[in-house]
Amino acid sequence: TQEKEAISRIANRLGLNQEGLSTRAKISILRDFFSNEFQYTTHLKTPGVERGRRSSAVGMFLETTRAGHCEYFASAMVVLARSEGLSSRLVNGFAGGIPNEVGDFVEVSRADAHAWVEIHFEEAGWVRFDPTPPYLRLRDADSRSVWERLAQFGSALELWWFQRIVDFDSADQIAA
Repeated sequence: TQEKEAISRIANRLGLNQEGLSTRAKISILRDFFSNEFQYTTHLKTPGVERGRRSSAVGMFLETTRAGHCEYFASAMVVLARSEGLSSRLVNGFAGGIPNEVGDFVEVSRADAHAWVEIHFEEAGWVRFDPTPPYLRLRDADSRSVWERLAQFGSALELWWFQRIVDFDSADQIAA
């Protein structure tokens, strides 16, 4: 198919199929490729597919748009890694968060949702790699306004209420 051919062309251009190239070297090439030739955006809309082409959103990301959010970066890295025989998987979770100084916990939100890649190494198991440029996706925890600090107080109060009132079960009653 057209997409497999495009992936093969990209892998060839990057030199991923050189004989004797280690897994670490391949991963380094891929991370440099995404850092230097792609742009991070928080725009979550799927890139449009050109008329007459049979390419997925990841294919469009690799071939034409070269801009997307973390799921595009991670998906594209998995596709390229697998094309070179590397066992890899896409992982979704949370990265970051903002420390809540009032309640002494880290608060995560939808803005902290993230996707990354894990590649399997015989001697180490699954190892995390993140092709998304970090300097554009992380929230700034140091520039909090008075309103944001009040919101932290509200979040701490909400957590306290849940832990001490809503989640107060028979074991807690006996302990009290």
